[in-house]
Amino acid sequence: MGENFYEEEEEEKVIFYTPFHSLLFLLMIIFGVFMFLMMFFWWSSAFIILFRTLGFRFSESVLFAFAVIFFSAALSIVNIPVYRIVKEIEVPSIRYIVFFGIPYTIPTFIRRRRVMTVAINVGGAVIPILISLFLILKILTFPYCQRVLLAA
Repeated sequence: MGENFYEEEEEEKVIFYTPFHSLLFLLMIIFGVFMFLMMFFWWSSAFIILFRTLGFRFSESVLFAFAVIFFSAALSIVNIPVYRIVKEIEVPSIRYIVFFGIPYTIPTFIRRRRVMTVAINVGGAVIPILISLFLILKILTFPYCQRVLLAA
């Protein structure tokens, strides 16, 4: 009884749990990085060819291609709310009443207010629209394009 016992404080640990084997997880990470890099360079080369076709220099094409991909990915988490839709709905619910010691269930409806926000994604909508408008304006400045528009 002369010993002093003290409570050990549990250390807060970060637990990294994967639902599959560690080697498989490592292979999936390597494959994911490889696929990301492959898609990134494939899309960037497609954009470089597009901008080169429109008359930009190679350095401008590379800069535009990487900027388009980077800003689309970086701003894909930003959403601009346009408007809200408020709707009241009736949700089924169950109440219990005890009568002489016997519980009875009474189905009821509760009115709930649901709010839905309609938003525009910046990386997935605004940036592609701006790029499309830029490309349309760039194409319209080509000499043959003006003749085609006048003929139509």
